[in-house]
Amino acid sequence: AAQGSIEARLVYAQNPQAAIGTLRDVLSDPEKLVEYRRNVVDYLKDSASQGNVDSIEALATIYERGIVATRSREKILAYWMALHRANPNDYSRESVKRLSMGMDVDQFGRSQELSRAIYRSCCD
Repeated sequence: AAQGSIEARLVYAQNPQAAIGTLRDVLSDPEKLVEYRRNVVDYLKDSASQGNVDSIEALATIYERGIVATRSREKILAYWMALHRANPNDYSRESVKRLSMGMDVDQFGRSQELSRAIYRSCCD
């Protein structure tokens, strides 16, 4: 993952125990968890900027779950909007609409701006 393999980065993001060990390991060295969380987001963002759509989807999920990174409705929507734009047949407009429900105009605008930046970085 650290050497830039997109596949390794996706596996790294999906298998925290392989990277940071057991709960006992994390409790004895909490910095491992902090480093893992930082690395996952950095690795996936880098892979997304190289055109990997799976990394964009992984980031949307990370921001939705709020475990590896702080939950952010704006970022969830932004990544899903970028996914929809990149692959409209695979990612539905209805999902984007559902995610935007309840957002104010400013939140939606920030999501759109971020989505455009993600798409430009990845897929433009």
